[in-house]
Amino acid sequence: MAEPILKWAGGKRQLLAEITARFPVAYDAYHEPFVGGGAVFFDLEPDGGTVNDVNPRLARFYRVVRDHPGALVEAGREHEHAEEYYYDARDEFNRLRLVDDPSRDQRVREASLLLYLNRTGFNGLYRENADGEFNVPRGRYADPDWVQADRVRAASAALDGTRVVCDDFAYVDDAATAGDLVYF
Repeated sequence: MAEPILKWAGGKRQLLAEITARFPVAYDAYHEPFVGGGAVFFDLEPDGGTVNDVNPRLARFYRVVRDHPGALVEAGREHEHAEEYYYDARDEFNRLRLVDDPSRDQRVREASLLLYLNRTGFNGLYRENADGEFNVPRGRYADPDWVQADRVRAASAALDGTRVVCDDFAYVDDAATAGDLVYF
């Protein structure tokens, strides 16, 4: 069973039973226009469909998880649990946002930095300033697991066959057809 990899504000982990109890037993494809941390998606592990988030870095993260889980895990093992390193990693993450057409290695690096910053930053927040820079300070964790190897592999399998979209939620008008489940 897959679990969310990222901590995300507004996560639905505590509400999963209530949410999924309202879903039909059978449906063709699953669409989630506001995936965020993906608690509902990863709990269901649907076959096919779409997940979407307007945050391009989050959408790229899920594409890397789906397409390059081994590379993501390996890149995650390169990070360090030190205050100075955290702020250097944050600076690198912010520089990568300026790359117009990132290579595979740059996308993997960005995803590993997002996971590292999420697991070691204050309360797992994702926040950007007016210039679009990630600006969350370092958290106080004794021994955080930012590699999340088992979760990354399980999430990759769950995302297999799922299209990851970065668009306005209205994309679902074209993506969903009769018989599909759309979770707003």
